[in-house]
Amino acid sequence: AYTDGSKTENGGVGASVVTSRGNATARLNDQDTVYAAELKGILLALGHIKDDLVRELVATSRAPARVHGNERADILAKLVASAYRPAEAVILLSGCRTKLRELAAKRWKEEWASNNSGAHLRALFPKPTKAIFAIHESIRRAASSVLVQMQTGKISLPAYLAALP
Repeated sequence: AYTDGSKTENGGVGASVVTSRGNATARLNDQDTVYAAELKGILLALGHIKDDLVRELVATSRAPARVHGNERADILAKLVASAYRPAEAVILLSGCRTKLRELAAKRWKEEWASNNSGAHLRALFPKPTKAIFAIHESIRRAASSVLVQMQTGKISLPAYLAALP
């Protein structure tokens, strides 16, 4: 058996298996990874072969002598990745996490740009990035608190206030 998983340039994800008994394909969600598609291909293979062929799948799925079947599995995985059949797709937790992170980052950027408060911070950091957090990871919490207060201009340190124009 030959298995493959593929993700197209437009984000489609698919898996396939080519066995002596036939072929099988599955369309995954766009948020899923190539790794998830590879695993789905293996699950398809296990569903289409008998127990005594499992050892052959593990030992020969990437064997150089059997490139023809492997290339065929790759072509089928790419073909099914470009098809849209969401009813067949199982939603993976990793895909949900990826999508939530993307949405949270997008919303953070939108709110950063449109919020009326925080002009001091926007002057220091025009765009929100994880670099903002990296500054605070290497210092103690008390120092981090003072740094935020200085960055926002909300601090009562006499020396700091006296230095302001």
